[in-house]
Amino acid sequence: MDDGGFSGTDEQNNPTNYIYYLGVIDILTPYNTVKKLMISVVHPRWYGKRS
Repeated sequence: MDDGGFSGTDEQNNPTNYIYYLGVIDILTPYNTVKKLMISVVHPRWYGKRS
């Protein structure tokens, strides 16, 4: 998909109106001062309006 998701299908493999997104969380990365400085915070309203 153009926006990075996976198009959903039904039991007969027909396309649906659903798009699925996959996120990966790396729990093995040490959470230290450098990692804290790399985190960027986005306001929920702005994030919800993204296109």
